[in-house]
Amino acid sequence: MRDAPTRFLPRRPFVAACLSSALSLAAQDGRDAVAAPARERPAPMIVSLAFPGGTLGQFVAAVRQAQPDANIVVVPLAAEVVVPPMEVRRTGLEQALESACLVADGPHEVRVKEFAGPGQPVYTILVNTSRRAEGQARNAATAAAAAQRVFSLNELTRPRGDGLDPLPVATILSAVELAAGEDGKAPLLRYHADSGLLLVRGTPAQVSHAIEALDVLHRDFEARAARQRADRTPTDHAGETPRSR
Repeated sequence: MRDAPTRFLPRRPFVAACLSSALSLAAQDGRDAVAAPARERPAPMIVSLAFPGGTLGQFVAAVRQAQPDANIVVVPLAAEVVVPPMEVRRTGLEQALESACLVADGPHEVRVKEFAGPGQPVYTILVNTSRRAEGQARNAATAAAAAQRVFSLNELTRPRGDGLDPLPVATILSAVELAAGEDGKAPLLRYHADSGLLLVRGTPAQVSHAIEALDVLHRDFEARAARQRADRTPTDHAGETPRSR
């Protein structure tokens, strides 16, 4: 007679114990997560002040006086800009600083950057170097693109003793405008009749062309005067008897 095969029954008590241990660990992890809440952000500082106007450095000093716990760092260049008179009432510290930077006037554009951490944040007022460089380049380009010269037209427009007719002012201005035109844009011309002065304002190239045009007009005018004097010389000495050699 053959022996009956042996059956291996699952160890239910052991499996149940393992499941119970795993559930306990998961529950413990959940309790730990609840017990460690996320770090809370400190309550914002509230500022009220009436600033009479001055530098940004003086404004920051007034803010510190109104809120001694304020953490504000100002770079030296930013402290030089001027803040107009302003008043804030029960506003956040960051809002007050950003408002001052927005209305500040000076050669540099300033901005506020917040550095948050476990305690109260630190607000640093910086110079926007990229905008500053752009502004400097723009100012340099504007200065390079603008030039101005003043010329006297009296020798060309007023009567002379040699009887040569003077040039009309309109003729001179139209010649300068034509010669100094650049890409369809004429320079600014202003003529002062009482003094005979002409102001030319435009790009350096336009002013250079205006100088050249006036120089040509002067040379042409003097050449005409010389020819007229040469033509009148025989008439002036018509009564003289040529000397025999």
